[in-house]
Amino acid sequence: MRGCPVLFAVLVALGLLTPLPSHAAPPSKTRLVVVVVVDQLRGEDLELFAPLLGANGLGGLGKKGELVEGRYLTANTETAPGHATLSTGTYSHEHGVVNNTVMTVAGPRMAVADQNHPVWGNPNTADGRSPLMLRVPTVGDQLKLSTGGKARVVAVAGKDRSAILTGGYAADVAVWFDTAQLAFVSSSYYAPAPPAWLDTFNAAHPAASHNQWRWELALPAERYAPYARPDVSPGESARLGLPNTFPKVLDPAVVPQGRLGAALRMTPRLDALTLDLALAAVDGLELGRDDVPDLLWVGLSAYDLIGHAYGPYALERADALVRLSSALKAFVEALEKRVGAGRLSLVLTADHGVTPIPEDSAALRIPSGRVHAEQVSTVMDGVLDRAVAPRDWVKLVSPPHVWLDAPPQAPLTCDMVDRAARAALELPSVARAVATCRLELMSGDTWDMFKRAHDPQRGGQIMVELRPGFVWEDTYEVLGTDHGSTWVHDQRVPVLVVSPSHRMTSAAKEAPGDMRQVAPTISTLLGIPPPPAGRQAPLVQKR
Repeated sequence: MRGCPVLFAVLVALGLLTPLPSHAAPPSKTRLVVVVVVDQLRGEDLELFAPLLGANGLGGLGKKGELVEGRYLTANTETAPGHATLSTGTYSHEHGVVNNTVMTVAGPRMAVADQNHPVWGNPNTADGRSPLMLRVPTVGDQLKLSTGGKARVVAVAGKDRSAILTGGYAADVAVWFDTAQLAFVSSSYYAPAPPAWLDTFNAAHPAASHNQWRWELALPAERYAPYARPDVSPGESARLGLPNTFPKVLDPAVVPQGRLGAALRMTPRLDALTLDLALAAVDGLELGRDDVPDLLWVGLSAYDLIGHAYGPYALERADALVRLSSALKAFVEALEKRVGAGRLSLVLTADHGVTPIPEDSAALRIPSGRVHAEQVSTVMDGVLDRAVAPRDWVKLVSPPHVWLDAPPQAPLTCDMVDRAARAALELPSVARAVATCRLELMSGDTWDMFKRAHDPQRGGQIMVELRPGFVWEDTYEVLGTDHGSTWVHDQRVPVLVVSPSHRMTSAAKEAPGDMRQVAPTISTLLGIPPPPAGRQAPLVQKR
């Protein structure tokens, strides 16, 4: 009617149209939903470091959106299960991704490994990737179904599992940073070769461009002092040639040969590159430009790796969030220019939290420590050696799951497995251990979280959880910290929604939300039904 004011007036006079108040704008229509997942971002981070982020909060989104608290009500608060929960609206007992690494008949494998779909530029088929571990569709899959395939669904991330498990089965493409090639890639599952926009992006950021990149403090050092530990503190892990003090330089002469890409992933440079790549995808695929809603997932993975190495209260962690806030602000402003603020909705959240570094707790006389998987394996092996016969019974520990290796001709009984699980409780660092064959007999909120972390066909025969403050120690990366428990520091994450058409419900503001609600929330913003397993209520409603 914009070109026919006379006709509009006639229709109003006849009562066929109701005039809008002169000050009212037409209702906005979201045509692009962007979900930013900051790997390992705790709810506490936004509270502790708030003074460093300015009055408008992380990314300048504090006044634009609404922030509530979310909880992962499960025992496997890890990257792969967390991203799968965000995209499907359910936990591992239904989506099937029980951990980052799982045990199969062929041996341990990553959750997104698939030798039938090789990675672009990598001739080793063992490194192939796909979303076939998912047992249920994602919100992106539902969007494709609801629009007859017309909607665009794209996922970009620093980690492969972050991109693949959010993008899902029907995504146009899921792209991640390949540390060997120092480039963003995907696999033949999504396409036989990179699209032109991705080739252009990689060409503009060749491997040599990362050499000598320096990570220095974004703010004067004294600004961080009230909120972060001093530079170089007990428990921090100097990894991949990067020192545990500032500045940190991506120097090929210092970083172990062939590990420059892995070192880059431990710096804010990776998250800045990922946000730039997301904008390239918006331009290359013209996301949000037509009347069909599109979905873009952005996985910021470096924040997690920084937290693992230096701990949540480290100077590195505070500076990484300051840098991330600045990069997010520029990213959102660029999105609004491309798509239009009235056509853009954004969700910002995380896949899990993290445990304080044990040395920080120990300095305050709080019980804490590191536990090596062999400590648990030795105890369990001893019980089964005495009950059956000497053997390396423990095949894989991928917490909280423990897989046992019983000979086919003499399978272990549930009672034997139960005895092995109970033996782990003798370790002072272990809070809970249960044979999964007994899980159905267990009741209570805590055991419900263990049930949600288990898939009978894919999970381990035993599940183990450490006491608060204790973390599993890697065999290849000492010190630092970890996550993966039912404790609040691993569960509690922020959920921030910016939308011109929707606002948070009163229920979402009154109590912590279940992270299964994020997928239905995304669906509501897109104006489509939730994915099949997304049974929870959305966190938003129409304004």
